[in-house]
Amino acid sequence: MSHPPSYRSAVSYEPQPLRIGGRLKNALIADLFHAEEDPEERDRLLIHGATNDDYVWTSHLGRQLGMRHTHGEGVHETLLVLLREIEALMTAGPVNADAQACGVLADLAIKDLDPDEVDAMLFAGGPTWMGQHISCRLDRLQNELKRVLCKVVASGLGGMLQRWADWDLRQMWKLREEAVDRETKAANAARDARRAGLSERQVTGAVNAEGKPIPPPPFRTTRKPDVPFGFQPPSKDWRPGYDR
Repeated sequence: MSHPPSYRSAVSYEPQPLRIGGRLKNALIADLFHAEEDPEERDRLLIHGATNDDYVWTSHLGRQLGMRHTHGEGVHETLLVLLREIEALMTAGPVNADAQACGVLADLAIKDLDPDEVDAMLFAGGPTWMGQHISCRLDRLQNELKRVLCKVVASGLGGMLQRWADWDLRQMWKLREEAVDRETKAANAARDARRAGLSERQVTGAVNAEGKPIPPPPFRTTRKPDVPFGFQPPSKDWRPGYDR
């Protein structure tokens, strides 16, 4: 991704690390959460689905935009720009999902892309993005490709933001707190079981084939080693021949 001329000097341009809030993290995994039926997997998604890793964030965003992958020159950085803008909008209030607002977001993300990065974004988008038709002179090809990229990104943003509006992201935050509470209780129960010498199956109330509770393991004692009476271990200063 190209940078403003003022940064093309001896000092390289280093953007500030991106930080996103819990609401956007929930939104990034909302499609996976609503498609999942296993309660344990839903809890795992809520707690660990969107970790503090910007590559994980862009992977989730690319999937919801309809992209095949997020590899390629400038793809990850372009999606980070989108995430930064979406986070700012979410912080300010409800995000507008109309075509004009999505077009502005898409233009902000791709306006500084060079031709190779535009191509990489289109290839990452897959057949839907690559299936767009263009008709122009060769000297206008790069501008037309960027226009097409802006169009498909804006379309993906519109569909994604509308789905976010249909899903209650605030309810996901409440569900996440409940999932964290369940995980904490399970971890504490497993820790107490280890201290008491119980197995995980016994903590969960498992029964044997006859329907009877599994008995606890036998009481174990630590046997002291057999040593001669009156034996004294050598001191730390002892050396061969020292006592002769």
